[in-house]
Amino acid sequence: MPAILTQPQRFVLPSSGRLVNPACPVNWAHPLNAGRILWWSIVGNPGWRGSNVFHDLVRGAGHNPNDGTFQSIGSGSFPRWMGSLGQPGSIGCLKMTGTSTSVGAYVSCANVSNIISSLSSISIAIWANLPASVSWNQSLVGMRNEIAPSNSDGPGAFYINLLTSGVYETRFRNGSGTAVTVPNYSFNSGWKRLIATYDGTTLSLFVNGSLAVSAAASLGTFGQNGVPFSIGRTGGISSNNLQGMPSVSATDAALWSRALSAQDVALDYQLSRQGYPNVLNYLGTTEYSFPTESNAGNFFLCMG
Repeated sequence: MPAILTQPQRFVLPSSGRLVNPACPVNWAHPLNAGRILWWSIVGNPGWRGSNVFHDLVRGAGHNPNDGTFQSIGSGSFPRWMGSLGQPGSIGCLKMTGTSTSVGAYVSCANVSNIISSLSSISIAIWANLPASVSWNQSLVGMRNEIAPSNSDGPGAFYINLLTSGVYETRFRNGSGTAVTVPNYSFNSGWKRLIATYDGTTLSLFVNGSLAVSAAASLGTFGQNGVPFSIGRTGGISSNNLQGMPSVSATDAALWSRALSAQDVALDYQLSRQGYPNVLNYLGTTEYSFPTESNAGNFFLCMG
């Protein structure tokens, strides 16, 4: 079982080379992987990320990967690969480069909604290092059929955002355009494990393994094809602008074709802080990391 990070150490490339089984990174026998469609997580081989590609760990055993690609908007630069801060959740990250509602970067994979359009049970998740406040509404993770030029979301939306009022915005909108947004729940600074679930009757937001807020939501299916899944941009299809580029560090985004239970969410929070023992198919037991984001360069924490 991989060791839990206690003190950040200088990264040393392990002599064994590979850290996670490249043929099948995900242990499909683990209950947390039931229904997992996509998983962008910086806990594997350096090869799981390319210069502008975030490789999906969901591959092998008949599963087709949904790799994410880096995108920039306006004068923004691509997200930067960063190292670990030695804190829960900071198992290496992407430093998002947003400076306004329309300048920044994001990671996106087209047409992921085609896989879940007929489903009425879905979950999304992300680890993000949040600021104490935001100066513009910022997109974190999810899917949103954004309508230009108004930037309102059309039919087919499921996302978690940060608002200038200091609260999370967690919304599900079905294929007919009917939406439910959970009641306001304040965010604060630091690394947060955020999971939103929709089970056909209830929309819920979990923060760090516990239910934060929920709302009745009998909305049927997602009902929209062609909407990309993204970190840092929840707009899609016809958008010429964005909901708001984030200025946060983020990693470990995931999508499931089911609503995680409260027990699943609590287990995910526990195991994600330990590097996912038995959830990923590790090939060894050594952990490596960079001491700070500032000198991380193009590497990140790896567990082998």
